[in-house]
Amino acid sequence: MISIPPLTDSQVLILVIFVASVIGSFSNVVLHRTTANFKKGVRETVESLWEASRCTTCQTKIPIYLNIPVVSWLLLRGRSSCCKNKINCRYIIIEAATIAVAVLAHLYDWRTILVIPLSLAAYLFIMKYNKYQAK
Repeated sequence: MISIPPLTDSQVLILVIFVASVIGSFSNVVLHRTTANFKKGVRETVESLWEASRCTTCQTKIPIYLNIPVVSWLLLRGRSSCCKNKINCRYIIIEAATIAVAVLAHLYDWRTILVIPLSLAAYLFIMKYNKYQAK
């Protein structure tokens, strides 16, 4: 039988950061695409969640190596690689906030801290939905 050694604290922290960045990035996808496709219907909205990411300005597909949460935004200096337009800072804020909350939850108490990202996600969704409805 293969014995797997336990992870060190720093390895667990790196894993927490990685998983949180993926969750934060996917939260951005869900937030953006569900509100953008709100009137199309449930099926189209759910299907859009699995499509490749595109530049919000010129609709060019974003390659995977340029779609790394937080890192890509920083390396590209907040601009898209295809048309050089600014990338909304909301993306990095949500990803960084998700990472920060996950790290705090890992270091302290999961139960009380997990309420923060859920509340933030609900607030952002409501704000974007209200903005969408006003158009």
